[in-house]
Amino acid sequence: MTPKQERLIKAQIRGLRPPVIASGDRNCHWTLGQALNALRETVLNGLSEEERSIASTGMPPIEVRVPRDGGGEFTVPPREALRLLCQLEEVMGGTSEAEPESSD
Repeated sequence: MTPKQERLIKAQIRGLRPPVIASGDRNCHWTLGQALNALRETVLNGLSEEERSIASTGMPPIEVRVPRDGGGEFTVPPREALRLLCQLEEVMGGTSEAEPESSD
């Protein structure tokens, strides 16, 4: 991955932070889940084969249910969106500012 590609990916990840954080405890829009999953694939493809194998297991994609017939557009659990966002930030060398809270 070139430095320019890395900067662009980091900018995309930063751009997804506000809507993920704003969702609070409400489900996120399904397109947000698709965007996070697409960034996950891009990030994984930029890793070595060994790193990709480890990261893909530890950073599973979000299950996204695409709505049919105009209903149920908010289908991505907020904790899953936040989890993947934080993982992407870590893999790209940033420190996440919004770690998921433990469910103790």
